[in-house]
Amino acid sequence: MDGANLQLAESLLSKSYVLQGQQALKQRHNLVKSLLSNKRLPDTGWDDASIEWFLQDLSMMDSNNFLDNVGMGEREAKCASPLVWKRHYGMAHGIGRSGSITDEQPKAAGSTLLAKLSNALVKDSLEIAGLKDIGAVSVLPLATGMTLMLSLMALKKRRPPAARYVLWPRMDQKSCLKCILAAGLEVVVIPNRLEGDQLRTDVAAIQAKSAELGSDQIVCVLTTTSCFATRAPDRVEEVAKLCQKLGVGHIINNAYGVQCAVICGSITQAWRRGRVDAVIQSTDKNFLVPVGGAVIAAGSRECSLVDAMNRAYPGRASMSPLMDVFITLLSLGKTGWKKVLADREVTYAYLKQRLTHVAEAQGERLLHTPDNPISLALTLTTLDLRQPVQSTTKPCAAAAPGQVSLGNRQEPVGAVPLQPAASDIGPASVTAESTARSTGNTHAEEGVTSAPPEGAREGAVGGRDTAATGEYTQGVTEAAQLRREDGDCAHPSEETAELRQRLPEHDEAGGSVSGHVREDEGSVSAGVDSGGEPAEPGDADASGPDGAGRPATQGGGRKPSSQLTFFGSMLFARCVSGSRVIPRGDDKVIEGIPFAGFGSSYDKFPYSYMTAAAAIGSTCEEVDTFITRLERCFADFRKKFGNSRRPMHTSELTNSPLSS
Repeated sequence: MDGANLQLAESLLSKSYVLQGQQALKQRHNLVKSLLSNKRLPDTGWDDASIEWFLQDLSMMDSNNFLDNVGMGEREAKCASPLVWKRHYGMAHGIGRSGSITDEQPKAAGSTLLAKLSNALVKDSLEIAGLKDIGAVSVLPLATGMTLMLSLMALKKRRPPAARYVLWPRMDQKSCLKCILAAGLEVVVIPNRLEGDQLRTDVAAIQAKSAELGSDQIVCVLTTTSCFATRAPDRVEEVAKLCQKLGVGHIINNAYGVQCAVICGSITQAWRRGRVDAVIQSTDKNFLVPVGGAVIAAGSRECSLVDAMNRAYPGRASMSPLMDVFITLLSLGKTGWKKVLADREVTYAYLKQRLTHVAEAQGERLLHTPDNPISLALTLTTLDLRQPVQSTTKPCAAAAPGQVSLGNRQEPVGAVPLQPAASDIGPASVTAESTARSTGNTHAEEGVTSAPPEGAREGAVGGRDTAATGEYTQGVTEAAQLRREDGDCAHPSEETAELRQRLPEHDEAGGSVSGHVREDEGSVSAGVDSGGEPAEPGDADASGPDGAGRPATQGGGRKPSSQLTFFGSMLFARCVSGSRVIPRGDDKVIEGIPFAGFGSSYDKFPYSYMTAAAAIGSTCEEVDTFITRLERCFADFRKKFGNSRRPMHTSELTNSPLSS
């Protein structure tokens, strides 16, 4: 209703009522006026009616919704279903043109305007979250992995013709690896450093590999700032300075880092002080919208790659992911956006506190990962029952300074060491410093090892023969059956015993009983989330909804613990999703590249563990429910497998089998 129509309305209504209605309409018009002039988040979120009213206005600007439009082309935004038309508010033309995804679409002025506003609102939200000095922002209707691939392809064109390598600090997420290979490039995996409990970037190794290959052979370094514990975000500032010095590209995978001010601050420092060509983040992981979009951002010093990626996008694009973000940010406003960011910080602190209490009660430890501000890791050492394979067990290499070597694990000095897993009962070594301190043995420097304790035998842990539990895979129905059974697993019901006898045959038929676990076999024994589905980011590749996968003998001669993956299926059966269970020592081949200890981003991580994250949108109430179900899983698991191992305190270390 414009002014002229309102005047005409006075012939039908009292003037006072018309003026009152006019005032209400003016308030909504002022919302749009402020949005178009400021191009920033409104201070207060819009109500749903105002958002829908504006979307309808934008829709009427697209040609397919003109009253007298006749579409005679091959693509005229026609929808057979009124429900589909309604879902998209009639904006079916998409955005962009063949030249660039940011070009104006002549048939869709309203959709184009919405896309421009979406980019502006996202840029403002990134600045509020802590990313400063932003030069360019573009929202693409591609998920994170595909957007990373596009960024690598665009950057490759800017590098010397011989450049084909991407240096990648290891992050056990399949999408990270696949995006490099899909771009036609070769990946060079840079191992991480184990510093205490957490994994950090080995910048020196990146520099050494760059010198070995030559800068002209390298397309870029692909770093990661959002990852599940125990891996910490990469040292992007140091890497950015190195890339600037070497003249190689640098792309940051910031999939869900927008929600964390610390991560945003580190990226800001990286593009202020070094080279960062592009930063990629997911829309669903940061803005609470459905999967399908990603945000490309770059600093003000160098943002040309963002434009190159926009131009590289072939043809028109769907605007659905952009509309989702646009609606969400308008609904939240600046106040709401700040609140969800602040609430996440509170939830993280609360989750950390509750998991610390669980660790103490269960004889476990919440691993110390101070540089990961989103994800937490809880050891599962007291649940980790595995048989040693003596034929392939070898003494551990010398531990790093300041660490005590426990078989195949390295424990930071001063930390409370955990009870050694079954795989550590056998030939083991300790550092010269710790051996001399505890036993006075002057030959410790020569790598003298200790024999297994008397009475220890293969397949026996704590007086129980682990063979009684079997190595098997449980589906959701089978897991439920095993949970219903009471008593110790050494006395199973006839039905369950039959089930356990049958399942190994299924494993053998599946072809994953021996050798590396092939990705194309659909099997996995590490990196299983509690939902049994691939844990994003990274696609843990669980085989079915149970998340248990199939046990496989790995190259290191150790079988991953099917009991631990069963623990993950127990969580899923109690409607806990997203938590990941990582057994120690699992090998896997991804796209022909072997990874030892897959899931942990490290060849020989000391512990089996599970992760839980306080991501944006999570609440303290959800944490309470999660903790209650987690404690129930611990209790049921111990009841099922009769496991009562406990942590070993530092004072007991000298009396342990490992120091005898």
